[in-house]
Amino acid sequence: MKYQLTSPRAQTMMDYLPEYYGTSAIMGAIVDQQAAELDKLYQTLDEVLKQYFVQTATWGLDLWEMELGLPVRYQLPDNERRGFILSRIRGIGTATRSTVEQVAESFGNGSMDIIEDFQAYRIIVRFAEKTGIPSNIQDLQTALREVVPAHLDIQYEYNHLTWDNLESKHVTWDTIENLHLTWDQFQEYL
Repeated sequence: MKYQLTSPRAQTMMDYLPEYYGTSAIMGAIVDQQAAELDKLYQTLDEVLKQYFVQTATWGLDLWEMELGLPVRYQLPDNERRGFILSRIRGIGTATRSTVEQVAESFGNGSMDIIEDFQAYRIIVRFAEKTGIPSNIQDLQTALREVVPAHLDIQYEYNHLTWDNLESKHVTWDTIENLHLTWDQFQEYL
């Protein structure tokens, strides 16, 4: 009686054994259990490997935060924690315009324009895509303050949706009321 193998890895392992083991139910059960344990091992190894990269880390984000001297923030969603970690990594070194852009954009608020106004000792961070004030603005401000030299002020310019924007697209109040959309859906509609 031949044992029904449940794992593709078990079949590969059986192929390495002499043919007479192919009909042994006992050997099939042993190899199948060993293959199941190997599957768990490789799955665990893959999970550990994911923690070595910020973009795929989950339970290892606190290790990244501690390594970089950041506060461990379990209460934040993983994508926000990743943005803060990436901004710290990208912000190490000389604060060039490109570095400031990379740090700012790592927070997932779309592209941003960085305007250097050195005569006034400031830089302006202008949100190019997002409308309104992002929910993670405090984290962004903290990260940029750590990257930008202390003698430069940082000012933020936000996009706001105004009636002039709506009128230029021929949108009226009646149109808005009839759409029954959330704010995010409405922005996509525009």
